[in-house]
Amino acid sequence: MSGRSAQELRQIHFWEELFPAHPDLSPTRIAGLPLGAAPLQAEACLQQKNHTFRWAQLTVAQTLFEGRPAQIVTAFDVTARKEAEAATRESEA
Repeated sequence: MSGRSAQELRQIHFWEELFPAHPDLSPTRIAGLPLGAAPLQAEACLQQKNHTFRWAQLTVAQTLFEGRPAQIVTAFDVTARKEAEAATRESEA
């Protein structure tokens, strides 16, 4: 979805892909999320490596990986749904 390889994704923070920055998924809010807390969920626009944009339903949770804090991030592409919603709004206007 991001156009990046797995190796590239391990080298960046996922919030660097958000466009524009998303307040519900700020680095400060994510860092303050305790282990075992309910995951954060939000829809956000992601900038791909080729500078195009996709909408995603994101879920972010804190975990430990090799004894260090880490985040688990899932992203489901919801671009087609967002485009259909926009087209419906335009046709009803």
